Amino acid sequence: MSFYTSLTGLNAAQAQLGITSNNVSNVGTVGFKKSRAEFGDIFATSPLENASSAIGQGVLLKKVNQQFSQGNIEFSTNSLDLAISGQGFFALKPSQTSNQTVYTRAGSFSVNNDRYVVDSSGQYLQTFPVNDDGSVIATGLGSAKSLQLPSTAGLPQPSSQIELGLNLPAGALILPEGATYTTDNPYAFDRNDSDTFNKSTSITVFDSLGNPHIATVYYIKTSSATEVNPTNKWDTKIFIGDRELIPSIIAAKNDKSETQYMNKFGQISTNPAAVDPTFNAAAAHPLYFNDDQQTTVPSSPGQATGGYMTRATVGHDFGSTDSNKVTIVKPTAEVDTYAFTADIVATGSVSFAHTTNSVVTTYSQDFITSHNATLDALVAKINKDETDFKATREDGKVVLTAYNGTAIPPQTVTGFTQSGSALALSGVKEVDTVTYGASVASGGTLKYNYGGNTYSKAFDTNAATTIAGLVTLINAGESTVTAAAVSGSGTSFTITKVDGSDTQMTKGTVGGTASGTGAAEVDTVTLGAAVASGGSVSYTYAGTTYTKAFDTDAATTVTGLVSLINAGTDPITAAAVSGTVFTITSDLKSSTQMTKGTIGGTSNGSTALTITTVDTTAGVGLTATTADTTVGSLIIPTADSAGWPTEGGGTFSGSNFVTVSVDGSNTQTIDIAAGTYTGTELATLMTLNLNAKFGDEKSYKMPITTADRTITLELQDSLGNDINKAMGPEVDTFTFNQALVVGNNVTFTVGSNTYTQAFDSNNAKTLDALAVKINAGEAAFDIKRVDDKLVMAARSSTALPSITIGGSVTATKADTALSTGTETTDLTIVVDRYQENTTNFTREQLVAHVQAKVDAVTYIGTDSVAHTGLPLTVGYDLKTRALTFTPTDATYGSIKASSPSTVSAFGLDSATATFSAVGDAFNGGQIVPTGTVSLDAKQQRTGLVVTYSKDAHKFSFSSGTTGEASKISVGIPVGTAATGGTSHLLGIGSTYATELKNTAGTGLASTAGIVTGSKAGVDITGTFSVTSNDNSISVTIDGVDGTVVVPPAAYTGHTFATAIQDRINLIQHLDGRQVNDVSVAFDQTSQSFTVTSGTVGANSTVNINGHSNWGFDTTTQTRGVIPAVTVVTQATDAEGNLLYIDQAGKQTTAKPATSPEWTPIYLDKGELTFDTFGKLISPKEGVAYSPFDPANGSDLLTLGVDYGKFSTQFSAPFSVLSLSQDGFPSGQLDGLDIDSGGVVRANYTNGTQVALGKLMMANFANPNGLKQVGNANFKSTTNSGAADLGEAGSDGFGAIQGGALERANVDLTEELVALITAQRNFQANAKAIETSSSLTQTIINIRG
Repeated sequence: MSFYTSLTGLNAAQAQLGITSNNVSNVGTVGFKKSRAEFGDIFATSPLENASSAIGQGVLLKKVNQQFSQGNIEFSTNSLDLAISGQGFFALKPSQTSNQTVYTRAGSFSVNNDRYVVDSSGQYLQTFPVNDDGSVIATGLGSAKSLQLPSTAGLPQPSSQIELGLNLPAGALILPEGATYTTDNPYAFDRNDSDTFNKSTSITVFDSLGNPHIATVYYIKTSSATEVNPTNKWDTKIFIGDRELIPSIIAAKNDKSETQYMNKFGQISTNPAAVDPTFNAAAAHPLYFNDDQQTTVPSSPGQATGGYMTRATVGHDFGSTDSNKVTIVKPTAEVDTYAFTADIVATGSVSFAHTTNSVVTTYSQDFITSHNATLDALVAKINKDETDFKATREDGKVVLTAYNGTAIPPQTVTGFTQSGSALALSGVKEVDTVTYGASVASGGTLKYNYGGNTYSKAFDTNAATTIAGLVTLINAGESTVTAAAVSGSGTSFTITKVDGSDTQMTKGTVGGTASGTGAAEVDTVTLGAAVASGGSVSYTYAGTTYTKAFDTDAATTVTGLVSLINAGTDPITAAAVSGTVFTITSDLKSSTQMTKGTIGGTSNGSTALTITTVDTTAGVGLTATTADTTVGSLIIPTADSAGWPTEGGGTFSGSNFVTVSVDGSNTQTIDIAAGTYTGTELATLMTLNLNAKFGDEKSYKMPITTADRTITLELQDSLGNDINKAMGPEVDTFTFNQALVVGNNVTFTVGSNTYTQAFDSNNAKTLDALAVKINAGEAAFDIKRVDDKLVMAARSSTALPSITIGGSVTATKADTALSTGTETTDLTIVVDRYQENTTNFTREQLVAHVQAKVDAVTYIGTDSVAHTGLPLTVGYDLKTRALTFTPTDATYGSIKASSPSTVSAFGLDSATATFSAVGDAFNGGQIVPTGTVSLDAKQQRTGLVVTYSKDAHKFSFSSGTTGEASKISVGIPVGTAATGGTSHLLGIGSTYATELKNTAGTGLASTAGIVTGSKAGVDITGTFSVTSNDNSISVTIDGVDGTVVVPPAAYTGHTFATAIQDRINLIQHLDGRQVNDVSVAFDQTSQSFTVTSGTVGANSTVNINGHSNWGFDTTTQTRGVIPAVTVVTQATDAEGNLLYIDQAGKQTTAKPATSPEWTPIYLDKGELTFDTFGKLISPKEGVAYSPFDPANGSDLLTLGVDYGKFSTQFSAPFSVLSLSQDGFPSGQLDGLDIDSGGVVRANYTNGTQVALGKLMMANFANPNGLKQVGNANFKSTTNSGAADLGEAGSDGFGAIQGGALERANVDLTEELVALITAQRNFQANAKAIETSSSLTQTIINIRG
């Protein structure tokens, strides 16, 4: 066995020698990969054999493996010598039609006679198809193509792009501004005159036939950077020969090469779609050049300017120095009030009708919801059509107010309170005052005759009590009139007609004696004949006729007539004297002549009776005077038309002075107080009034307690004597158990009189309406509502009567001690706490309520007689924000109104209030509104300004905002219309239609002054405390200074901001300006507060200074901004036609149907723009020029120039940093370039390259599984796996080295060592065989 074992060793050694010899022999073969033998021992045992004693049986050649390690790379001069540095194989095809592919690393290639690249065996090198730039179009074995060199020469390429990089010197002269150029000798570029350009550059370009042309670029500096326009600009011109190429327009772009778009305000955006969803980049648009958009103007407000108003006879000339003052008067318009005796209820209705120019106009309204709602609907109908007067509803009445001096047409009022009950009016009642010539005393008697009824009252206690007793008798006997004693008087009483009709009231007569003495007048009546059978006699006295037929005899007949007269109601007594004589004696001991009666009838049925009256001397007794008021009226006239200025009279009405609407708000109308004003003063007053109307005025919140709503009024005569003191009567106060609501009513019973009032709108109005009814029917006391109570005050020292309150409520009474009538106190009024169910009063409501309380005061006047209603007019001074009290009676000299120092509601601090000068109005202190803005937030406007130009003699109204949404319209009211009238003072109306300028704002909206404090110095993320140490903040808003003091308490950031905001908006200036609409916001993240002014523009300022706890210690004043906008200028052609860009991008004069909000902005043709750092701003990309015609049979040459890569403007000499163009002439194949990625490019003599393909690379999962087929070629097998195709340099594939070959990876030294080793192995095995043979022979010999 040892022989055969050694024999396997000889075979193995022989194989090793063969492999090594093959490696050594191919050491010069390109791409050869050496082999390595792999051996295994032979070892065989049987199942029963002991393995530990088994002997091996030799060696066996297992496998010959290829070694694919990288061979050395040698460079050559053959461009088709290729080496792979790294993994991978070249792909080859044996023939063009073969489906087989072999793989090799032998990169020695050449070109066959068909210009294909092949290896030494003629196999075709495979590539992937590529684009012009060398990128692969398709991969995969099916897309492979054999590499073939082009047969044609390189074609010429016309130049299309020039790339220039240069430095233009920053200090270059601006040639167009040179001193040598004048208006008569303007600058003009001339390429042949080097003085007309700064620098030039030339470059050769080629046409489509490859012909060269010289293109020259000229550079002219046109401007240097300024503060307004921080750019440096150069103009460029390009010539080829003598022909100039005209640059096309290009859109301006930013540093990111994003196209810039411009809107009509000159604002620039690169993303218009973000603000304009309709944006379409391809839409046709106007042509705007960047350099044309250099003029900016501030955004303007909406403004209205009146006409020239210094017209002869009708206007007013303030003079060149604005010193001629105009007189403004406040005329009174006619006001008619229609009151009703009862409310309109369900099924009721009301109609108002009047006749104008023989045309009857009627307004009717059926009942809806309530009496007031019905009247509101009626009022709306009246106001819709009437132009001379307006209607309002006030406390259940209809009030008609004339708009001017024109009288209101009388109204016929009809309707029903409910079905079947006619609606009646309760108007002005006629009142007669009866005053006796002397006071009645003990033994005397007072008599009064009214309508045939005589009332007699004997002296009782004193004169006043006797008068009161007579009044009681009259009221008990009469139904059409009521009598009332004049408070404090023993000689006077009043007779008041119950209704308000315009029928004259019957006049009564008086009689009686002052002290029991007196004589009655006696008349003796003598008949002309005695009455006989068939006759009769009648006597007529004061309209009453008494008739007696013949009875028995003449004497009996006269006696019967006397009895009839005495049974009548006339104040006379008759007595029979004879059959033809009787006497008439006056029941009134009065010196007033008695009425004379008349006789009628016949003596015998046919002969008429005659009469002789013997008149005695007039009686002796009490006399009286009757003061008769104007006849009553169903209309209550509260004012007559008076003082209306006539056109050309030199004065102007301040009523309904002007109406204004701002930025789409509702129209507001202002009045101007009577006075004399310059134009500037009048403009200032209009500014204050308008800002008050548009929300500058806040509401006035009434305090809770009565004491805090009390005003004390003191009046003095011209000598300083106190007058107008309260009477100090008995006062009863009725407190109700509950407020009245819908469906309730309340009754008030005084003796036999019961007054009923149904619920009207709210509790307060219901009680007010009840008080009106009671005061109309009662003379002994006055009643008024104070808050939710009724206060009843006696008109004299007489005790108040017993009162019963019923209906839906009950009440408790609190009364004061009965006054003696001698003590006096200062007059006090208590202002209501609420207005229409709210405690917030507008300025007008506050004035009206104070006036109402003044009008309701009961007092003893200078005549020592009780009166109701002080002769004072309550007003409001807009500049000082103060209440005013003006006397309407010359008797009163000085006035003082005051409240306790703790009361701030009225600005009438008693500590500082002093009497006004004699005859002057009393002006209170400034009232600080404590309520919210009463105007609807949608109607609030701030910053309105009225100005007067003394040069133009015109008034202008400005909206206070800017931008296209800023609008203001101004008009003069006429009737119910807000506009349509004419003011010759303001120059507004149809007369001035051609002069009036009403323009909308322009540009953009102005911004407000905004201050943001620093981060709060304490933690205010949650609830925190404000103390007296850090609660004061100094504020200046729009020039108005103030200090805000926030009450110490616990706050959050948001509630503290609200507290600051509310108090800032209460700050006001002594000149009338008030802070308004300021907002304070808290940012939870930054822990800071932001204060924003309510106005906008340059005059909108905010300055805050407060404690560091709130971040207000480091703020500085900020001012709002009026944005400047660009005067956008559209490009025009030489004829002045506007230019546009159509949808195809072409320049045109055809205007598109619509223009977009945002349009591209273009660079000026041929212009280079650098910033102040020398960086090129524009153009960022190439500029295209008009085509050049070489006129040699070639195509038009169209060039573009790109300066953007390297061009600068530094303080360095002119230099060309780079210069290239992309054209070339025709050329011949001049070689190949194969880059590391395997892209094969053909080079031509004209400098061009053409990408031919990209070498196909292959790799295998198991290269050792490849089958070697000779010539360093391999084929894939199942052991190697399918070829993985790819590109050189990509993942898993090596790079290509052109002009290089990969040598065999055989290491000759290593192989020689292997040969020696194999030889030794061979020798050793041969020796083993020889030894084995010797042993065998010896054994044989021994056996033999």
